[in-house]
Amino acid sequence: MREYDLVFAPTACEDLDEILKWLSGAAPEKVPEWYAAVKARIQTLDHLPERCPYAPENGLWGSDELRQLLFQDYPSKYRILFTVTKSTVHILNIRRRRGGSPRSRQPISHAHNYSAHEPLRGIELAVTWLVIWRVKP
Repeated sequence: MREYDLVFAPTACEDLDEILKWLSGAAPEKVPEWYAAVKARIQTLDHLPERCPYAPENGLWGSDELRQLLFQDYPSKYRILFTVTKSTVHILNIRRRRGGSPRSRQPISHAHNYSAHEPLRGIELAVTWLVIWRVKP
């Protein structure tokens, strides 16, 4: 079975950072559990990412197919937005399915906000996570 590399756009790192900050204020005891669960869910994208449906925003910009992976554990339901190119899954955003905290914003433009050659910014945890996923045994 084909295996894909998972690469986080800076916007996804920022989303993860904001979610973890919000959760540590709302329910600090749930942070490790939530983080482990979302990490495991995103990790499933390394095989058959095309199984995920198109996001409602698909087609609003560019020709990249925008897909979504749903994550439904505590504190609420999230959508992980991504594109697939050759052997790479580009994680673009992690958003709440319903409006409200930790932040809401307009759809991002993959071409405008992210380049595969752009250095990652965001929390150290997300960068460490990325490095672990990109290294194959």
